[in-house]
Amino acid sequence: MITFDWDDCDMETIAQRMSYLEKLYPKQRILFRESASKKGFHCKVMNVKNDFFLRLNLLDDRQRIKLDQMRELEGLPINILFDRKDYKFLFWKFTRKAGEWKEW
Repeated sequence: MITFDWDDCDMETIAQRMSYLEKLYPKQRILFRESASKKGFHCKVMNVKNDFFLRLNLLDDRQRIKLDQMRELEGLPINILFDRKDYKFLFWKFTRKAGEWKEW
């Protein structure tokens, strides 16, 4: 599986990236959702091997890629996307949940 975490992207940018992925993989393998922060989107391509070069090319978060490379060397899981984001401000706490996975 390949995953992407695209923050601060508009739908036009997401559409361009998804269109590129559709040229490489069958459409039914490509899923997306709104991130828990509500400021971006997650994408995953199912049943394919991770490709760090593709992730760099499609502007996945560079820090996330770097951490995944280190985790892979240690045999740890990679391509992790979180379903929830916790916010804390003084005594106020709340959690946001990522959207449901959908076909593009």
